[in-house]
Amino acid sequence: MQNIINVSETFKSLCRNEENFSKHEIIIQNLTKQQQVGSTKEEEIDNHIDSLSIDVKEKSDQGNTRTNIVKFDLTIKRSENKDISTIIEQGDIIQIKDNFNSETSIIYTGYVQEIPTKYSNLENTYSITLYDNIQHGIENKFKANETYIAKWICNNNDKANSLAHILAYKMGFDDTQLQLEDVTDINDNYLTVYYTEWKKGDSILSEFTEICKAVNGKLFVNHAGDLLFSNPYNNDDYNDINYTFNILGEPIETPITAKYDKVEVEYSQYKIEDRQVVWQWIEESYDKNNDKANILLQANDNTVWIEFDYVTDIVIDPESTPEILFEDNQGNQVNLDYELEVYNNYGRVKFTNNNAFGVYIQRFKIYGKPLAKFDGNKSRYTEITTPKNPMPTITNKYIQNEQVAGLHSQYAYHLNCKDRTKYEFDSTFVPFLEISNKCSLNQLELVDGVVVRGFKHKIKSKEKKTSIEAINYIPYEFNNSIVDSVKSGTYPDYEVIKRMNDMRNSTIIAYDSKPATPTNVSYTAAYKLIEVECDKVDREDIKGYKFYISDSEGLNESVKFETAPRCKFFAERGKEYTVQVSAIPIREQYESDKTSPIIVKTVESIKKIELEETLSKEITDNTNFITNIDGQEYTVKVDNAGRVTGIGLVNNGEVTEFGVMADRFRVFNNTNDKTGRFIFDTIEGKLYLAGDLIADGTIISKMIQSNAINSDHIESINADIANITAGNGSVVINRDGISIYDSKLLVTSDSNPDNLAPPANLNDVKGFTNAHIIDNSYVTYFPFNDNLTATNGISPSSESNLTLRSLEGRYGGAVAVEENTTNLVANWSDKTIITKHPITNEQIKAIKLPDSARTEVSQYTGLSLSTNANYTISFWVWCEEGESYLYNDLFPDTLPQKNFKITTIPQKIKWVLSSLSSDMSSCRMRFFKTSGNPTIYIYQPQLEQKPYATSFVDGIRKGGYSEYRFQPFKTLNFWAKINQNLSLKNDWCNLIDLRIGDLRVYIEKNNKNELQFGIRDEPKSLNIDVYRLEINNETDYHMYSLVFETDNSIAAYVDGNYLKNLDCTGYSLTNASRLYLGVAHTGGQQINALFDSLIISDKIHTTKEIKNWHEMNKPFYDPNPKIIVPKINSVSMGVF
Repeated sequence: MQNIINVSETFKSLCRNEENFSKHEIIIQNLTKQQQVGSTKEEEIDNHIDSLSIDVKEKSDQGNTRTNIVKFDLTIKRSENKDISTIIEQGDIIQIKDNFNSETSIIYTGYVQEIPTKYSNLENTYSITLYDNIQHGIENKFKANETYIAKWICNNNDKANSLAHILAYKMGFDDTQLQLEDVTDINDNYLTVYYTEWKKGDSILSEFTEICKAVNGKLFVNHAGDLLFSNPYNNDDYNDINYTFNILGEPIETPITAKYDKVEVEYSQYKIEDRQVVWQWIEESYDKNNDKANILLQANDNTVWIEFDYVTDIVIDPESTPEILFEDNQGNQVNLDYELEVYNNYGRVKFTNNNAFGVYIQRFKIYGKPLAKFDGNKSRYTEITTPKNPMPTITNKYIQNEQVAGLHSQYAYHLNCKDRTKYEFDSTFVPFLEISNKCSLNQLELVDGVVVRGFKHKIKSKEKKTSIEAINYIPYEFNNSIVDSVKSGTYPDYEVIKRMNDMRNSTIIAYDSKPATPTNVSYTAAYKLIEVECDKVDREDIKGYKFYISDSEGLNESVKFETAPRCKFFAERGKEYTVQVSAIPIREQYESDKTSPIIVKTVESIKKIELEETLSKEITDNTNFITNIDGQEYTVKVDNAGRVTGIGLVNNGEVTEFGVMADRFRVFNNTNDKTGRFIFDTIEGKLYLAGDLIADGTIISKMIQSNAINSDHIESINADIANITAGNGSVVINRDGISIYDSKLLVTSDSNPDNLAPPANLNDVKGFTNAHIIDNSYVTYFPFNDNLTATNGISPSSESNLTLRSLEGRYGGAVAVEENTTNLVANWSDKTIITKHPITNEQIKAIKLPDSARTEVSQYTGLSLSTNANYTISFWVWCEEGESYLYNDLFPDTLPQKNFKITTIPQKIKWVLSSLSSDMSSCRMRFFKTSGNPTIYIYQPQLEQKPYATSFVDGIRKGGYSEYRFQPFKTLNFWAKINQNLSLKNDWCNLIDLRIGDLRVYIEKNNKNELQFGIRDEPKSLNIDVYRLEINNETDYHMYSLVFETDNSIAAYVDGNYLKNLDCTGYSLTNASRLYLGVAHTGGQQINALFDSLIISDKIHTTKEIKNWHEMNKPFYDPNPKIIVPKINSVSMGVF
């Protein structure tokens, strides 16, 4: 948002001089009548304006949007016999301009109000008042009741579905008069209001103001008459105009001490249910088994108008054609006249029996889509440990999801819970000032940055000055200390229309009594998670359950509503919580009694195990004790081969069996190796260790099984190495433990430990899910870390169109589907090679740049570069200490060239060149320092013959695909990241494509930025079943899963969340054996995406397994793993 009156820096500087006020000419222009009304210029005797004020404020004293006001008097001599209406009249558009230093700028635009007149013998004086266009919003009312479903708060790319734009149009603004700022979250996703209701006769501006409050925003009209709507969610809701006030007199400095230290937002959530019965006429005579009401209407009789409410307050698309069944006393169907009126919030019906016999009204059902409302959602925010003065709970009807509530609570805290200072002072005339301008104060000891909240220009013949109200500037900074965020529903925010199965029966009797209290409340406490369950309450009007949880300190108290009798809470580790449950009927005032409190204690889930003494004694298959581990005592169990097979808590009850049966262990330095983690978890009351890790110990041969290490390298470990074999031809030298490394270069190795999570081993996976999971007997797994093939050697069956992408995957490497990029830089083995550097967790070579002269990187023999081709240069670079500047070019063509600042933090440099000064039949890439003396390291330099080749597919290839052939499989699972920022954003493009005879199973993006999961009959060009998911501006990695559950049904998942079963009844899905990755088999529908961790399994995996795969947040079990040895200075070893 740009709310600035543009003037030159000279203009601003001259305004600071108090003596220049008389040189400002204020001109009042009537745009409606296209003539000048008056001026402050002394020569303008006829239309001289002696006194004028312009009053501008951000908000009213009540915190609402207000009208900015201008007042001045216009005097006309009676002898001139002028009609005031020829000069100015009510409704005219007036513009006020400042003319100074040969620059003219607009400082106000408004509308003339009713003009009172003061008469005298010699002249008439007219008091002119101008209001800006906000006044129209105050005056304009809604002409009818309006209801909107799933609209953006503000989206300039979809104005028809943007509430801010809809209201602005109703206020009388057009697109040329609008500066409305998009309302998005931190990931640039537009924020949504699911249900909006505006009532006839209500003020339009009042609704816009409420929306503004929902996003902590501002709404006002600027100097040019444009409507401005801003919000702070981009951490920038001001304009810095680089101006320091010249303060006249003594400023008033008022400290504003924050009254509150915690914010709580409570909101309702809306969802549209599936079409169902929303009202049925039933009374005590209702026969539920036969679904008959048995309501008798006598012959020639009629009812009064029967008004009825629906199962929810609002119903979308109520149907005026009901389901009916009328019978005589013999059970024969007959006719019955009726009149029916249905509206969104109620209906009414009247029956008339024109028959000569009585008629039984057996069935009269109205169908529609109930709009379900879930109350009790809360978001709380504080930045102190023990808040004592929470703000009154904030409610706003436009806050309807977790994202908006969370953002509101954070920014409301910033605005209301931090000490501030208000400044009020007079300044030299500042005609270019606007609301939300950031300026500076600098007077004696008063030095501060301020944001303008209001000002008043006071303009007279002999004086011009500006009175200002401002508040000290505090940047938006958060430590993300959200105390709690509770959501009553379990539905993703993007899924506006969601079926809620079995929430209500089609015929519901609403009881006037409490239901029974839930029974058999049980819980499972895991790492930062508490799951609570209870038995279902057997009463047909139960719509869900409320779960109450509070911690022992009383800081956090949460309530969650769930339709099913189970709930999950995120909790802190090692704390006690109190949990209670109640049943909620349709009539919520009859909530059941709460269950008796149960106490839940979460596990101290993350622990670092530091051994006081080494495990140098003989280890047998008996239980051995490790003491002083975070104040607790543990037991370690080993088998006859000396392998660690279990860990348990001695003082956590009797240890009768161990949750972990480990077939590996890892020794590592936790400070330098970021891949190591100690994770404890509880499943069914047993303590589990995921990873089977022990730190900082001296390892002897008894703890390493024979032939346990069979490849790669070990460095800097004080160990008795036993039975190490070369294995697979790897080279191991210097067995003294000082320096052992593999002499080969892994060209595609990933080089950032933060990007490489250790693969989950089989015990990790089993321990996490407590269920059967994948293994090598029926799964094909493509990690895509250092090659394109699967762990069992399967490669793409067609010529490869895949390119590995170092560092860009979900777990390390990734693969892009495109024509292979030509890597023009390959031969750099003759340079100085180092083996110690800070950015890799594998043995990788880097170039050490000499202290002087240039270091050149060779190219393929005979390579030529052309002036009409595009090239990308990329490399990793860092320096040993301090900082320096690095120069990079191609020789003999020294243009183009780049100069980069480098530090000790490794960074990836990538730049594109498209204009060589001449063709080169032979070229070299060069590096040399331009300043500083630190040692510089360069890793993996590349010159590639395609722009942006190291990021995403460029989208230019219209043919080609990568095909995989397998035995028929049942489950497909992979991670993918779609680039939404390229030219193909609005085109159709394919993510994956399966061929099963004439059927095509696909995941593709359509031209509406929706991701489609579908089954298609190709010969008939028929989409058999399709599910669509909005993905606007989506650029994150997500996990996609397809499970072939039956011969004609596929379950679709995203991020472990079940979406739908795609149905193709009448077709066969038994021979799914070919996968096309990245492009349709017909070509022409390429997608800009990266792929990682592809799994193809011949097992039907369950919803729970799919969910756990995603939550595990690790690469999958690799049945043929390799040793990975981090290169650090202290003890560091890994065995898998």
